[in-house]
Amino acid sequence: MQNSANIGTKSGKSKTSGILMIVSGAIWVVSTVFGSWFIWAIAKAFSDGSSSTMPFSVIAAYLMPFSILGILAILGGIASVRRRAWGFALTGAICSILCFFPIGIIAVILTASSRQEFTK
Repeated sequence: MQNSANIGTKSGKSKTSGILMIVSGAIWVVSTVFGSWFIWAIAKAFSDGSSSTMPFSVIAAYLMPFSILGILAILGGIASVRRRAWGFALTGAICSILCFFPIGIIAVILTASSRQEFTK
């Protein structure tokens, strides 16, 4: 028999997973921005004006769209902290695996196990 005091209580799993997703996404976004800036700086340093820096600019342009994974992880983390949209929070947790693997795995486990805490 369930105790009536335990009905409707919420564990800290969803908030913890949300914080982990936000941290993972922030690490990823900062890394991609810094990586793009670093590649641009290398291209500028080694450019003598006569040669093309096309390969460096292509790499920099390739890194920036990856920041979308970090943004999705951050938004999923916000949804998890607010306990709204479990599907979107799980999407953010999966993106956080791609952003920073150890934190992402923990976020997925916590998000999947806290499904009953979310509103539809």
